[in-house]
Amino acid sequence: VIAVTGPGIGFSADGLALPCWKAVYVPSGIRLSFKPGLQGACAYIAVTGGWAAETSLGSNSTYLPQQIGGMQGRVLQKGDRLKNGSLGNAAKLIYSKLKHSSINSFRWGIFHATLMDYSRRIIRVLEGHEKDWFDEAGQEIFYTGEFSIGNRSDRMGYMLEGGTVTLKEPRQLISTAVNMGTVQITGEGNPIILMADCQTTGGYPRIAQIAAIDLPVIAQLRQGDQLRFQVIGIREAESLFLQHKKTLGSMQKWMLAKFSA
Repeated sequence: VIAVTGPGIGFSADGLALPCWKAVYVPSGIRLSFKPGLQGACAYIAVTGGWAAETSLGSNSTYLPQQIGGMQGRVLQKGDRLKNGSLGNAAKLIYSKLKHSSINSFRWGIFHATLMDYSRRIIRVLEGHEKDWFDEAGQEIFYTGEFSIGNRSDRMGYMLEGGTVTLKEPRQLISTAVNMGTVQITGEGNPIILMADCQTTGGYPRIAQIAAIDLPVIAQLRQGDQLRFQVIGIREAESLFLQHKKTLGSMQKWMLAKFSA
């Protein structure tokens, strides 16, 4: 049983178009094909039991800069074979209800537009610790201007293009904590949004922090995609994130109820 998610992606099994955001039973020997759409940067495929991969620091994911985790710490190559992990009780229950001779798509799924608006281009942020280091013109450019994802972008960070964010005076910051979603300003005045493979400390001043609710939206932006920033408060950011987690929890309970019905 597999599930494919992600905005704007299409996939098929032996030429048969299949729906995303649904669980699908695929028999052994079936060839899966994926086609990128007009929106979104990547798709996600999940299998029952999860992927059986090398574990490093408690994670099965791959971290390319240090070449650890996943499949020998590298990108997948033609001929690689991936296995799924052991099946839990829920997965066994699924299999007991399926015909194992043909592709079988569940009737229900997730209407992802209610879960995440991937078309959103106004990204909500919290003001950064060093926000007041920047002059009025620099803050005006950052908080009201339009930026695009530059071609010097990867999983470590997105380099934004569209305007120079200037300091009140030359200052240096002792390396301090950063994480995914931190927006730093380089010495040249260019904003960088730190992404999933970012470092844990940095020396560039932090003008903003992407609200957790919009991190999935940022992760799906392509080079050239445009965005703007909108400042919100910590209480609103927490409320949005907690409501999102509550929605996910409700979906999980509903799906487990469907399996056991």
